[in-house]
Amino acid sequence: MQHAWSDDELTIHWSFTPDELALVPHGSDANRLGFAVQLKFFDLEGRFPRTPREIPLAALGFVAEQLELSPVVLQQ
Repeated sequence: MQHAWSDDELTIHWSFTPDELALVPHGSDANRLGFAVQLKFFDLEGRFPRTPREIPLAALGFVAEQLELSPVVLQQ
């Protein structure tokens, strides 16, 4: 997976539809963000990330913003 994403690429590939957002469970912020990032990663790659380093930081921030969360919740 590429690690440098333009704003347009983030919007096209990492934006959630209302149906996808409905799949994100309620619970802790870290669980919500982790699930959401893995869902989009699976959508793009057809597999789940093997390590957290596979998730592009720009994508993590973009997904967190859509969920109104801070990306640092995954580091806590």
